Amino acid sequence: MVPPLELGRPAFFRDTLSVLFTQEYCFATKEGNDQLLSSLNEGLAIIKETGKYKEIYENWFGTLSAQHLIIKNLTKYGSIILLILTVGFLLALSWSRVLKIRVEEKTKELRKELLERMITEEKLRVSEERYRKLFESMLDGFILLKPVADKDGNINNFKIIEANTSFLKAVGKKKEEVVGKMLWDIFPTVYKSHIKVYEKVIETGRPTHFEIHSDETNKTFEIVGFTPQTGYFAAIVRDITQRKQAEKALKDNLEKIRKLHEIALKMEKSKSEEEVYHLIVEAAKKILEFDIYSLDIVEGNKFVVKAISEKVASPEIMEAPLNEGIAGKTFRTGKTIVVKDIANEPEAKPRSKEYRSAISIPIGNIGVFQTISTKRNAFSKEDVELAELLIFHATEAIERIRSEAKIKYLIFHDHLTGVYNRAFFEEELKRFDAESHLPLSIIMGDVNGLKLVNDAFGHTEGDRLLKTVATSIISSCRPQDIVARWGGDEFIILLPRAGYMLAEGILKRIKMNLEKSDEGSYIPISVAFGIATKENANQNIQEILKKVEEQMYKNKLLKSMSTRNSIITSLEKMLLEKSNETEEHARRMRKIAYEFGKYINLTDSEINDLVLLAALHDIGKISVPESILKKPGPLTVEEWEKIKEHPETGYRIAINSPDLVTIADGILYHHEWWNGSGYPRGLKEEEIPFIARVISIIDAYDVMTSGRPYKKRLSKDKALEEIKKSSGIQFDPRLARLFMEFMQSLEDSEKSDRNSDKDKSYHE
Repeated sequence: MVPPLELGRPAFFRDTLSVLFTQEYCFATKEGNDQLLSSLNEGLAIIKETGKYKEIYENWFGTLSAQHLIIKNLTKYGSIILLILTVGFLLALSWSRVLKIRVEEKTKELRKELLERMITEEKLRVSEERYRKLFESMLDGFILLKPVADKDGNINNFKIIEANTSFLKAVGKKKEEVVGKMLWDIFPTVYKSHIKVYEKVIETGRPTHFEIHSDETNKTFEIVGFTPQTGYFAAIVRDITQRKQAEKALKDNLEKIRKLHEIALKMEKSKSEEEVYHLIVEAAKKILEFDIYSLDIVEGNKFVVKAISEKVASPEIMEAPLNEGIAGKTFRTGKTIVVKDIANEPEAKPRSKEYRSAISIPIGNIGVFQTISTKRNAFSKEDVELAELLIFHATEAIERIRSEAKIKYLIFHDHLTGVYNRAFFEEELKRFDAESHLPLSIIMGDVNGLKLVNDAFGHTEGDRLLKTVATSIISSCRPQDIVARWGGDEFIILLPRAGYMLAEGILKRIKMNLEKSDEGSYIPISVAFGIATKENANQNIQEILKKVEEQMYKNKLLKSMSTRNSIITSLEKMLLEKSNETEEHARRMRKIAYEFGKYINLTDSEINDLVLLAALHDIGKISVPESILKKPGPLTVEEWEKIKEHPETGYRIAINSPDLVTIADGILYHHEWWNGSGYPRGLKEEEIPFIARVISIIDAYDVMTSGRPYKKRLSKDKALEEIKKSSGIQFDPRLARLFMEFMQSLEDSEKSDRNSDKDKSYHE
């Protein structure tokens, strides 16, 4: 702090002048006046900044050429100068107060202005940072361009001023590769197609919207162009490549669907499965653009390849097991299988190691369609859906064709034998009754003994007989011959362009094949045939048909007796083999029946029937399973019910055979009891036919004395005791008494014969 100024002190004054001279200026304040000192310092700082101190110095002190001149003048005019200085100093003090106020005001203004500027600059910085972040974080690309003109003032390029991260990412460039570069140098294709658009936006200031495709990036962009300020072009750039690809894929798919619809319409009109197979291949190749594919149809227990592409490996393999590979799995599950990598599919059995991915689609229960690629994960969701759409239509078409064929087959074929039916034959007869088909021969055949077989063995065996006959006929005829089932047991054959001799040769083959089929069968196959030929157009085809039918029935009458006898013989043989009955048992039964019949004075006719009944009373047992007939232990309820069916089965056999009609009732009722507790009708006493009452006693006696696997044999006396016990319960009491008397007489006769033999031996 400078000490306070004291007047009349030359030494101090000189010191002060010395200071003024060396420091140019200074101020002094009263000690302790810190506020004034602070204000003066601020004022001096402002004066220094504005340069006002020079002006004050020159106005107050002037310019001094030398220090000794100042001292000399001060000495000469000291008192005057001192007075002036004193007055000036006082004025300076007054001026300093005013200056202080002005300095404070100016300082406040400067502070306020500086603060406002700092706030504004901070706001600008924050705003710029915010917009910079927004600019860089935009999902859409942004690019700012400045037009570049040639010497004639025409725009020929654009300089890239700025580009955000999204734009750089979209075009696959770094910032230094884009910013500051010429647009057409980086994207020349853009220049060629859209320079006029950019120019118009700059000229009019109107924004625009368009799409461009960049060959450099192979991408499509959506552009919203505008001019942010005069002379600039800005664009918001959105990468729409995926959208465009999706639109194209959708368009392509719609086109494929349209074409598949056309294929489907063709499939609806297809008359054969082969036509559908061809359409599947056509669609797979030309519409779905599959290179490798195969169409496998189920036949029996295997897949058979019906269509295959040229690029399939090992095309010579035309069959595959039904339960193997991806195709087998597809068929079993009935679901589409998409294999992204065949190497990861354990069930895959590819034809080639190069195969990597596949689609396997079931064709209902018909087969499987497969397409394959040498690339992993080669098939898109759309590929699968379109392929499924194709196969859906194909499945419907094939099922329709098969259903129509089945209906047609049922309409025109006999469902049992597979040959044509009568309705179809009659239509074909009209068609072939033309001169171009002459000579026209007809063969008709009737299966002998079919009803007897049905009754004896059941309709299953009768059906088997008809099928065997049909197969033998078909295998003997020519492909152009028409074989049909004319009636229940009749077949008819139409032989176009076949004379009588040729027809006889075909009939001979039929008979030979029937004989081969008859080998090893219990049931003899016998067919009565008739044959006739229309030689010229004047002959009536209905007359030919009548002639062949008459000839067939004539032959049937000649063969019917021998046929029935053969069938009955076969039945007896079969019964012996299936049951516990033996030939010896049958002989004993016939012998006892014959002797007892004579004993009770039956007529010869009645005795013959009784003997025949003794042999065939259990003929119905041929319909009972052998496991039941030969079961060693007790029968179950169900097994016993099956056994109880045999009288009715035997009755049906007998009633349909002229030689057995007289014993039919005996067969049906031989298990009825005198007290009504028997089966099958529960008849009692005299309601039971006489012949049935007789045979029941004979049968029971022989069963007891011969034994069965489930029952020990009894002695004759024990057996007769059982019959006596059952008299009036199971057996007719009068017949039971007569039978016991008869057996006693037999025993007496046997004893007498033995004694007679002894006497003869003795006398000899």
